[in-house]
Order: sequence, then structure tokens, then C-alpha cells
Amino acid sequence: MLILNNVSKLINGNKILKNVSLNINEGEIVGLIGKSGSGKSTILRSIAGLSGIDSGEIIYKDNVISSNKDFVVKNEISSEIGMVFQHFNLFNHWNVLENVYKTLVIVKKISKQEAIEKAKKSLESVGLAGFEERSLSNLSGGQKQRVAIARTLAMDNKVILFDEATSALDPESSKEIMALMRNLKDEFKVTMIIVSHELSFIRDVCNKVYFMESGEIVESGSASELFSNPKNARTKEFLVDYII
Repeated sequence: MLILNNVSKLINGNKILKNVSLNINEGEIVGLIGKSGSGKSTILRSIAGLSGIDSGEIIYKDNVISSNKDFVVKNEISSEIGMVFQHFNLFNHWNVLENVYKTLVIVKKISKQEAIEKAKKSLESVGLAGFEERSLSNLSGGQKQRVAIARTLAMDNKVILFDEATSALDPESSKEIMALMRNLKDEFKVTMIIVSHELSFIRDVCNKVYFMESGEIVESGSASELFSNPKNARTKEFLVDYII
């Protein structure tokens, strides 16, 4: 479904990604783990089309959506990929409902009424029914992240990228968002790629895990395999407190 072939990325002359290759099947929940600066978020931004790549290619449903050629504008296929950010990326001058439905009108080109109906359904699915008219200033961090997730669900994204979606939250809100992500896995059957330092969550929810260091994939495997019997010394060191 989603393939990265030898993807490399340079920023200010530094090679942030070094020939990264991933193969993600439909419906899989994939975790990217590693120290800060290892390239995890750059992978997500490249898949989402927010950052170009310098070599290699990213293929989604047999379509090249990013390569070292001219930047590809999002189309109907690549628009199936959505992203949830660490700091929400919401519009503070819009209320909760507007943050969800206006994106549908702008990107999907659907009518305002249809967009509002879809937005209300997605807000209900994340536990925010009745919050439609609230301003963002009256929401907690966890509630703002729910709005961001609702916006992604309303877009009918088939792949959702989570970039440290819980790291800006207090412990209780973090647990609530992780529970919601588990629900997405069970109820919506979306494909998810999760970057998180919540390693116990990655271990419990992901089918497949990639450990990254210095822009490279050091080791990969099923979550149970990687957390119970890592082969690489660097992986063992990183997971020392989490090995089952």
C-alpha cells in the first residue's frame, strides 16, 4: 500500500534520511522509534507531502507521490494521507466545528452543509459531541488533539500519520489520546504510522516497528519480536527498559 524506496533527505547539507526503505500494508499500525533527531518526523513529513525528498521515491497505491523530481501537488490519491501533529496545527480564530468542516470545504470541495454533517459525526466519534461552538481557547490540550484527529477522520483519510501526538499533553490527556488511537485501530481500520516516545504504547498497539538512528533503519520487525528479542546492539540499548 505504502512503499518508501531508498529515500534520502538533506537539510542544510546534513543527510537527515539515508536510503530509508519501508513497506507498509493496508490496515497495519506501524511504529517508528528512536532518539530525537533520528529522522522519524522527517519520514512522516515526507510521506505527507510537507517536505520533499532528495533521492528515492515514495509510492502510495502504485502512484509515486514524492520523488527527487519536481514537487508533486497533492491529488485525490495522495490526499488520502493525513497527519496529526504534536502541537495540533489548528486555527485559533475558528471554533471547533469550523476547524473540522472548513478544511473539507477547502480541500474536498464539498458543500458547506455536507461538510458540517461530516464534521459533527467525526467530532462525535472522538467524544466531542456538543463542543462544536466552543473556541479553542476553552479547550484542554487533549481536547485540541481530539479536534485534530476529528479533522483527519472527516477527511476520510486511509492513512493517518501521528507525529508525537501525545508528547505535548499531561499524563491523563496522553492516556486518553492513546485510548482513542486504539479505538481508531479497531473501529475505523485505518492504516497508521506512529512516531512516539511512549514505547509501551508502541509495543502494545503496533503490528510492525522500525528502530531508527542517525537517519537510518537499524532494525525492524513485529512489535513482539523487536521488544522481546532485538538483534542489534543499539536496539537493545534503546529498549533496555522495555524488553519483555
